[in-house]
Parts: sequence; structure tokens; C-alpha cells
Amino acid sequence: MKNLQKALKGRKAIAFLDLEGTQISHEMIELGAVLVTLDNENKIRKKKEPFRLYVKPIGPIGKIVQRLTGISEKLLVEKAVSYPEAQRLFRQYIGKYWQKALFCTFGNHDLRIIEQTTLRQKNADHDWAATICHNHFDLSSWLSQYVEDEHGNSYSLENYLKIFEIHFHGKAHDAQDDAINLMLLYQAIMDRKDILEKEYLKTLSKLHKIPEPVRKILQRIAEGETISRVDLEKEIHQYFL
Repeated sequence: MKNLQKALKGRKAIAFLDLEGTQISHEMIELGAVLVTLDNENKIRKKKEPFRLYVKPIGPIGKIVQRLTGISEKLLVEKAVSYPEAQRLFRQYIGKYWQKALFCTFGNHDLRIIEQTTLRQKNADHDWAATICHNHFDLSSWLSQYVEDEHGNSYSLENYLKIFEIHFHGKAHDAQDDAINLMLLYQAIMDRKDILEKEYLKTLSKLHKIPEPVRKILQRIAEGETISRVDLEKEIHQYFL
């Protein structure tokens, strides 16, 4: 898939990454990831065991975030590591691919969490944050060019998985589970190009910038009709009546 290959910038390793952050200060409290290597067709060749750690924030978690994630202040006291230690452990997990991997997220909110945490925390490794931000790939932004809802908006991760007929793994707002689901979505995009093509046809048929006769033809094709040149000529004729 040439358009995806361009977005991947020739990388042969992807770290699918998801972060959870505090409600007010957007500091990292959980990091989940799955590192994979790709074959020559950019399909997943090998994947590493998923990675998870909890991170100590300066500010409070916030009640809404606690309810969504199930992460409590007590859990962080018992299991969380400092942010510099989390940076070190995550870099260790990525290993030799640290400078070679693409860090894939769903949306760009995870970058905001990295930026805010790095600014607030003492002894933070700013080069670590810069490496991830510089080598970032937003799968949601890329996919929404081709698959969108009836209002022209991108879907949630869970709904994208449904479109590609993939069962949602684990629970939402769990950083490790969401990283795994992100990997599953990427894998589905590569394996089910038939679904991608079908959904893109639907998206094209809704675009208002396409000339009206062509848009109608695309919409009819998307609905299963077999269209000929005569049909296009009829649409053009109706357009100029």
C-alpha cells in the first residue's frame, strides 16, 4: 500500500503506544505499548510482549480519569515509578529500535501528555520526548482520510475495529489494551484492503467538492449499482437541465 508506505517513512519497526494522563495537568500516569517489526510489505512480521507501567504524577489524577481508567491514587503509590525511570524502562523495552522505530498513536493527545509531563517533571529526559514526537505517526489521522462517519468525522478506535471486523481486546482506557487494539487495527488495515477500499468509496461519495454528477455516480456505485458511461452522461444531462 503505497500511501501507507509513504507515511511509514521506510521504517521497519513500529511501537504502538497509548498513554493515560491526569485530568487537569495532563501528566502521564500509565504507558502501554507493543513493539512490532515489519516485513517487506509492511505487514507485522514479529511482535514483542506488550509493555505496561504506571507513572507518578505531580498533580492529582482527577475523579473523571479515575472512573474511566480504574487507576487510583493508591494504585500509583503501590506500583508507579518516577517519570525519569519510566522513560528509561520504555527506552529499554524498545531497545535497538529506539532511533529507528515509528511511534504510532491514535490521535495526538498522547503527544500532549508527553510534552506536559516532560515540562513539569524534574530530571525528565527531554531527548526521550523529542525522539518520540519527531518519529510520531497518528494512525487515526491517516485512516480518517479514507474512512469517516456520515458527518465527515473520524471514528473511535473501537468503532474502527468494528468496521474492520476485529473484536475489541480488553477494555477501553487501559493503556496496554489500547496499544494492542491499535496494533490490531493496523494489522486489519493491511490484511483487509477490501474493507478499506469499500469504505473509501463511501467516503468519496459523500465529498461535496467532487462535481455533482461524479458524486452521484460514486454514490450509486457505493450502493452496489453497475454504472456505465451512459449513466454518467445521463447524470451530466440532468445536471444541466
